[in-house]
Amino acid sequence: MRTSLGAAAERARGAGADRDTLRDARAQIHQADGALQMLDLRGATLMTEALEAVLERAESQGGLTHGGLQAVEDGCGALVAWLEALLAGRATPPMRLFPYYRALQAERGAVRVHP
Repeated sequence: MRTSLGAAAERARGAGADRDTLRDARAQIHQADGALQMLDLRGATLMTEALEAVLERAESQGGLTHGGLQAVEDGCGALVAWLEALLAGRATPPMRLFPYYRALQAERGAVRVHP
């Protein structure tokens, strides 16, 4: 999972306006999303869905904005940190991810920010 999210952030960073690279990054996020859904981690899947939406929007608009790239990198990093804390046995509420989710929703132009 960490590898998929890290690879997605790395691909997004190097994508520029390359739609194929953005699509690859989105595919990495989609794989992580499937695994998180099987584990029933709804807060985490909301994050991966928001990450996918930002990358899909970037594909259609010809690239990530600086703010979009920052939101994707921060979101992937926060999600990895949250999952590692969960695996370490720390009680980590999904609300910790909300600031990153909010940034992703704002970047994709969502009318509704709250899940």
